Amino acid sequence: LSLQINEGDIAIFDVKGFSFQHLSKISLSSVRAYMQFTQEGFPLRLKQVHFINVSPIVNKIMMIARPFMNKKVKDSLKFHSDDLTSFYEQVAKKYLPKDYGGDCEELAELKEKFLKEIMENRFVVVQWKVLKNLFVEKPLGPTSFRKSIGNQFTP
Repeated sequence: LSLQINEGDIAIFDVKGFSFQHLSKISLSSVRAYMQFTQEGFPLRLKQVHFINVSPIVNKIMMIARPFMNKKVKDSLKFHSDDLTSFYEQVAKKYLPKDYGGDCEELAELKEKFLKEIMENRFVVVQWKVLKNLFVEKPLGPTSFRKSIGNQFTP
């Protein structure tokens, strides 16, 4: 029996159009909280984090965020300008949507499939919410229970 363990996921952030106006909306406390979550609470193992269509403003944001990053996270970050040649050297096109020069379906199609999958399996999400309320948070009374699941079981 062979056990395959995921070497890690690759996150890709398209920061095209990111501006100083966006930077003004970012607080130091939210950067700190996000970095803490990413390093300690994120439920996936991130092998690499790619930022594509990077402008000089992204470098300023990274200067703010870097003090809150451990070495492993810093080493996983990859930055690519609008010339994606270096990106394609690290991420095979067979894994990318057509929107980014890849071989997979377009993002809109992938989003539609993802939402369909979520809706077809929404009972799992509802069950998780119910279990969380039963075992983690305070138990729900009958009225609160009905409110918590709402009309999740109807199409």
